[in-house]
Amino acid sequence: MGVRLPKIMTIDNETMVMVPTADKNGNLVLSNATVKTANIHKGYLDYTPENILIQAFKFLHLPYGWGGMYGEQDCSKFIQEVYSTVGLKLPRNSTSQSNVSDSKLELSGLSKSSKETFLQTSAIVGGTILHLKGHITLYLGEYKGEPYIIHTVWGESSRHYALGRTAVTSLNFNNYLEKIDRLTNITALEE
Repeated sequence: MGVRLPKIMTIDNETMVMVPTADKNGNLVLSNATVKTANIHKGYLDYTPENILIQAFKFLHLPYGWGGMYGEQDCSKFIQEVYSTVGLKLPRNSTSQSNVSDSKLELSGLSKSSKETFLQTSAIVGGTILHLKGHITLYLGEYKGEPYIIHTVWGESSRHYALGRTAVTSLNFNNYLEKIDRLTNITALEE
């Protein structure tokens, strides 16, 4: 997602592209691969909350991979991949991602109700990332008065099994709402 690849040809619903791989000696070589044509977009998508949400939900239920293990995503790689589709290059770790914009609010030390108020008044559905120690999430808005996020998470608690995947959860999952320390609205970044 968000990767530029040279196109070779399109046949029916498949497009052949060139991808970097390694030969048997570990040298870089270009190999052919096919992808579904429906998953290809020439150039970057427009940066809109709708496009961010569409891209984020393409990861729903995919497995968690800490640090990119097994070619999967962890929380910060998920956020990085989603925003790369609109041409925004975010750093790799969650703390750095939460500092990319001047449009951020420090929430550490605030009460749960104060954090809920800031979410309701300052967060943008599909345009706000929420940071807590060692984790980053994408804000989805409220449903029946409860805030929701999409994130790639390993998290578990005494009431929940380990998720180990990209999931939509309430911010009350694992007391995340109480743990949020920064709200960052992502705007077009300076290169």
